[in-house]
Amino acid sequence: MEPKFAYIVIGVLLIIGLAIGIALLKILNIAIMIVGGYGGFLVGNVAYSIILRYISVDDSGYVYYITLGVFIIAGALIIFFIKDQTVIVFTSLIGGYCTVRAITLFDKGGFLSEALLFQMIKEGKIEGLPARMYYYLAGMLVVAVVGFIFQEYRSSKKNGVKDALLP
Repeated sequence: MEPKFAYIVIGVLLIIGLAIGIALLKILNIAIMIVGGYGGFLVGNVAYSIILRYISVDDSGYVYYITLGVFIIAGALIIFFIKDQTVIVFTSLIGGYCTVRAITLFDKGGFLSEALLFQMIKEGKIEGLPARMYYYLAGMLVVAVVGFIFQEYRSSKKNGVKDALLP
């Protein structure tokens, strides 16, 4: 992808994201469940990507969709019952995923889309994940942890509670 096109895509997606975010503030519980579902979707994708090479090609389509469905439903339900901490965790995961995906737009042969990765394994072109994908997953985890710590710190200051994570 050309860098100029990537900047346009990122800009348009930011504008769309802001518009959706403002609209979702109006319907908070639905917004919280959507964040939980999307967080479950991302966790399911990452979990499936990590164990992808251990699943036989014949069953991988069903396992992929079942995994996503279970994680989406679990994420939406979990976030509904324990909102504050789950919102922090899922928004950290979403932020880590989106940040790394945006950075890989500038990397030729970067982060393979989950659909392309699934198709390549189904066709027998690759056996498991390329080594580069593990670096991206580690980057997602680092960004997610930093986002989690930052949000916990902000949340504890807002609530007047001394944070155990930061001094």
